[in-house]
Amino acid sequence: MIGGTVAAFAAAGAAALFWFAQQPVEFDLTGQPMLGRATAPVQVVVFGDLKCPSCADFEKNVYPAVKAQAEAGQVAYYFLNMPFLAPDSRTAALAAECAAQQSPDAYYRVVETLYRAQGPEAEAWAARDRLPTLLKPAKIDVPAALACVDDGRAEHAVDADLAAARTARVNGTPTAFVNGKRLADISTLPQAAAAVSP
Repeated sequence: MIGGTVAAFAAAGAAALFWFAQQPVEFDLTGQPMLGRATAPVQVVVFGDLKCPSCADFEKNVYPAVKAQAEAGQVAYYFLNMPFLAPDSRTAALAAECAAQQSPDAYYRVVETLYRAQGPEAEAWAARDRLPTLLKPAKIDVPAALACVDDGRAEHAVDADLAAARTARVNGTPTAFVNGKRLADISTLPQAAAAVSP
């Protein structure tokens, strides 16, 4: 029995290492595109810049496991745009938010497509004139998305994501929260999500 208690404390200690010591953040995710189901026991919020190389690395190496958790109904996954690296960071974010107006799936297809197509951080690879080519693999209505980017319909959505980042005191990307608690090491996101799942 003592051994079981020690094991339980050890597991609790390991779980504690996932988190920064701060108060949980309550996000207003009304209208945000989501993967998974809203009633899932675990809510994951990730802030990213589509031009951020570390974010692309997260997308390639960590996100697939979290996406699988969302598809299994274990996680409600939200990606929020935090464009700050360059002007075309915002252009890329607008393209994603314009896709969201078509469907949540379209939003995530664009996010995935742009991360896979990511060019050098110093180059304006996500500029407006490159969007037709960049968005084609995402299998969305590209002309409608481009019209949305041009007329500014999605500006408020990007601004809302940035406001959420400020409220949560996010100062870099990628940054993840699990049930409102900020993750210390984003590479542990699938394990952290599993640890808090009932």
